[in-house]
Amino acid sequence: MRDLETGDRELDDLANMAKESYDNLMDLGMQVDSRYASEIFNVAGTMLGHAITAKTAKLNKKLKMVDLQMKKLKLDQDAVKNSTVDQPETAHGQVLSRNDLLERLMTSRDQKDESA
Repeated sequence: MRDLETGDRELDDLANMAKESYDNLMDLGMQVDSRYASEIFNVAGTMLGHAITAKTAKLNKKLKMVDLQMKKLKLDQDAVKNSTVDQPETAHGQVLSRNDLLERLMTSRDQKDESA
């Protein structure tokens, strides 16, 4: 997977900017008149929500990647299991001269004639 670190870095940057904005707005809300402070605190809460959303998105992306990797591993393991079951058995052979082969064929033909 490519560009995963870039996405993580961007989400971290967004979360950090939202936290900094939250801190700045909280400081500002403490210094202004109380009738204006509520709106500033409301915006500060929104910024904190954005920071949490960015971190949650990052974690969800990582969990999804882990889930996909586990599914791929399971598919690979199933493919290996299925490929070993479907393989035909190999035969075992012997190297014989022409005369040995003819002798065995004649012997097996004679045994068939006697049993019939």
